[in-house]
Amino acid sequence: TMVAARQTGPILVETLIDCVRVAVLTALLARSTLPLRDVLVHALGLSDRWFFVVMSVAVHETLYYGMNGLLLILEARGALAQYKMPRLPSQVPTAALIKRTLKDSFVGHWIVQPITLYLLYPAFQHFGTVLGGDLPPLWVCAVQVGLGQLCNDTLFYWSHRLLHHPRVYASVHKKHHEYKGTIGFAAEYAHPVEQFLSNQLPSALGPLLCGMHVWLWCVYLCWRLWRTYEVHSGFCFRGTLLSRLGLLHAKGAEYHDFHHTHNDGNFGSGSGVWDHLFGTEDAWVRHLAARDRRAE
Repeated sequence: TMVAARQTGPILVETLIDCVRVAVLTALLARSTLPLRDVLVHALGLSDRWFFVVMSVAVHETLYYGMNGLLLILEARGALAQYKMPRLPSQVPTAALIKRTLKDSFVGHWIVQPITLYLLYPAFQHFGTVLGGDLPPLWVCAVQVGLGQLCNDTLFYWSHRLLHHPRVYASVHKKHHEYKGTIGFAAEYAHPVEQFLSNQLPSALGPLLCGMHVWLWCVYLCWRLWRTYEVHSGFCFRGTLLSRLGLLHAKGAEYHDFHHTHNDGNFGSGSGVWDHLFGTEDAWVRHLAARDRRAE
């Protein structure tokens, strides 16, 4: 039986509101924390290029180990159980898989990442990226973050959908789907081809083409990583104060968790726009309808 599709208009409006919310909040945070940039520049005494590298790595690793590690510890202790999404025993990641994930990430995070960032900085500079001076006006920062989101969501959807093609899935993307039920660390557990196509390129291309200021890039990167770790965390914090304030991504968490637990559609990063427009959310719509019937 066919389930009535979600309406395009409301989805587009909801996505636009979410995009504007994130763009404005990120721009405001970057502007309000700009004095910290000056403190760090003085304390570290690095060139613009090395500041870009060191700060990008610092933001990434702080969230990768800090946020994901904290959530894993809280889950192991039974905390936040009311926010944990349902898991079958076969969907709970083993200690061996988590250990393999952390071991697998070491070279990419501590060797490949800094080298790549160092080599990439001249391209950022070519498009106008700078470290010093004031940030652009608030509206310009917000537009740049919004364009970064659009670029990320578009590239992620199409690259992710490509990775599910039968000719590619087994050799590349299947590694990521070793996590039938994800945790935050699973977000970057992927084949090197996937790391580039679906993680690094979508995240960096928009800011690069916008010539995003280094400090705005750092704050934007913080948000991007926070979102991807949260939607892989296995937790849905809907109804919490932070969620009501628009600082969390409950909808995206449920949306992407369905992709891993069912491996059926939902290729997008959480907004659902591309899945809706190109017909890859049918299983999700049926799931929502069945859930609503059970709740009646």
